[in-house]
Amino acid sequence: MKTTKQSDLKKVLLINSLLPEITGNQTYLALQIVRAVEKSLAEIDRTDSKTVAFDRFRQAAIELRSTFSSERPGGFAHWDAGACPEGFSPLWARNALIERLKSLASEPAATLMVTNLAESVRPAGKRWNRRAREEYREAIGLIRELARRWSRPSARLTLVIH
Repeated sequence: MKTTKQSDLKKVLLINSLLPEITGNQTYLALQIVRAVEKSLAEIDRTDSKTVAFDRFRQAAIELRSTFSSERPGGFAHWDAGACPEGFSPLWARNALIERLKSLASEPAATLMVTNLAESVRPAGKRWNRRAREEYREAIGLIRELARRWSRPSARLTLVIH
């Protein structure tokens, strides 16, 4: 049996979070999807499937989930926290997240994926410090609180913060 690297585990967790209806949270099925996505990306980029960057993989997984959502019931929304050039701003984040949560409000089960949160809190090339860690915790708290307030009590909302 082949051993699974840490980067593979991150990819498996991502696939299980984005596609629970397909994988049933079974690692073997998620790993098969990971291998298929890596192979497809390697063919597109003309590289070795072992060298597919995680960011490229994550983007492909989000596209796969978006395609899946358009064909099946259940909602999916993605917010790239790194889209704001000046870094994380609670006001900007609140506005963007509420917009996405409203789009998921009618779904009985939905997934909200937030990417690049750590990168938007911690400036590029800088180390984590006490202030940045606290701001990161507050950002996650804000996301959770907004999700709680803007989703129906009967809805099953999955938050994926990566």
